[in-house]
Formats: sequence, C-alpha cells, structure tokens
Amino acid sequence: MLCLMLSAVAAHAQAPAWADGRSFEGPVTLHFTAPGRTARTVHGTGSARWLADAGSARFVLQADEPRTNTRVHLVFEGNITGSGWRSAAGPVTLAVNPDGRITGGGTDPALQRTLAFAGVVHETTLHLQTHTALARAEGGLPVGTEITAEYALTRPASSLSSAGEDCRRQGMNVVPSRSTGLPPRGTCP
Repeated sequence: MLCLMLSAVAAHAQAPAWADGRSFEGPVTLHFTAPGRTARTVHGTGSARWLADAGSARFVLQADEPRTNTRVHLVFEGNITGSGWRSAAGPVTLAVNPDGRITGGGTDPALQRTLAFAGVVHETTLHLQTHTALARAEGGLPVGTEITAEYALTRPASSLSSAGEDCRRQGMNVVPSRSTGLPPRGTCP
C-alpha cells in the first residue's frame, strides 16, 4: 500500500468562497511511471476542502484507488491571505493566489519525496495536478517512481448567492406572496 501523508502549521483571516469548509469531490486519475516497468493509469475518487479551525485554515486533500491500494492524504495548515491562502513554511508548501491559481511544491527529506502542485480553484470547481517523485522504494514501488494525480473535483454552488450577501447586509427578510400563491421572487433566501 502506498500512502502519502504530509502536514504543516499557521493562522487565518476572512475565507474566500472556495474555503468555506464544504468538500469538493470527484474523479482522480493516477499515473504511475516506475523505472523498468510499464506505465500504469488507474482511476479513483478524491476530495479536497479548507477547514477553519482555532486560528488556522487547514487544506485536506484525499484520493483513494482501491485496485492498487493507493491512498493519498495530504494536510497543510495555513492562513487566509486576502482572498488567497498560503500554507505554513516548511519543506513542502502550497498556495492559492487571489485568482484561484494553486501552486507549490518542495522536497520532504523525512519522507524522501519531491512534490509539485499546479491547478485552479473556484467556488464550485477544483482542478489540481500533483506530482510525486519517490527518492526511496516504497509500497512495492522502486526508487525513481513518479506518480501524477489529476483531480477534477466539483461541488454545488453555495446556497448563499451574492443576493443572499446583499440581504444580510441590508437586513431584508423573506416574505411569502399570498396574492399569487407563487414563491416569493426577488427576496432573500
């Protein structure tokens, strides 16, 4: 079994829409390339979310592919920066820019892995590619194995639309329309 785990630490501020704690879920495609072996591609499922917890904003990325017994579990502690997010300093870092672009990477000397991240996140979609290179044999895979995971995750739009934000700011209420019997229109959810 190959299990990828990582952790780091820091604090948070006002969260962007994509960092509201709701999970992005969907398919993950894993590509294995090992020296002296035929490349292999398998399909699994994955999830990602940012969780605000006691002064930090934790990013949790997971994938599961049962046929090859591959599990990915990455955890980065970090902080919200304006409309972006940045992991705490460490050998492997991750960041989300204000435009939703995801970047990062580094080498974890304890695990002897080099990781790279590239992608983009919006309120309802998260597309991420992770690349892992093994500097030691692990889970039946030889030194030099490279694993690329492609996440295509989605989630429903938030029930709080921009109209909902305006309603909270202006103190509007939902008032049923009795004259037509139809649901209210143009009112706050």
